[in-house]
Amino acid sequence: MHLLESLRYYLGLPWKSNPPSQVDAILNRRARVLLGGKRVEIGGRVLTRKQIQILSGCPGGGSVRLITMRSDIQMVVTHAQFIRQCNIIEIRKARDGHVLYLDYIWFTNAPSGFGAITFLRMAQLAKTLGLVRIELLAAGGTGAKGRSWSEHFWGYEYWPRLGFNAPLHETIRQQLQTHPLLSTATTVSEVIQTDLNWWKRYGDGWEMTFDLADGSPSWYTLNAYIASRKGLLS
Repeated sequence: MHLLESLRYYLGLPWKSNPPSQVDAILNRRARVLLGGKRVEIGGRVLTRKQIQILSGCPGGGSVRLITMRSDIQMVVTHAQFIRQCNIIEIRKARDGHVLYLDYIWFTNAPSGFGAITFLRMAQLAKTLGLVRIELLAAGGTGAKGRSWSEHFWGYEYWPRLGFNAPLHETIRQQLQTHPLLSTATTVSEVIQTDLNWWKRYGDGWEMTFDLADGSPSWYTLNAYIASRKGLLS
């Protein structure tokens, strides 16, 4: 299987895409994967270059440079057209298994829906490889929890729409006490699904998680979001 996947990678054959999307043509093109003489293994399974490209969210024509950090692997992704500076994604070893950590992602000049489909492919492959979840810091927002943001980030409202979730910070829960529908809400996803506009105005960034388990609310939210984007799926 490893030899077959490597052959497909070097021949530039399409990556398995389900459901197919207009964006996959960009992701299917081969990227340059710099292994640095090391193999990447998850649960004893050696990853192919194409798997590393997809797991790192690297568009075709870009490059992925791997850096080993003790038991973790950092993937530094660059692309002249679609990535502002560099994206940083890590494969981390946790107590309950491997975790994909999205340290920094910023696509630019990309087609509509590019980020959502790229993340879908990352999540699908992460699940296939046996990773337990995806984590990130959803940046941006009001700074209500006492943390000011260095730039105008919108991850705090974008990532929950793709299935990431977190318990509400006490500061946010207090603000919701007078909300007619969310006075008892305990999670970010409850707020997003009930009153997205409220969250855009008053929400704040926080560490969030995407649950890769079969049938999780994360998958339901992600699939529903992608299905709702007209013209995105082929």
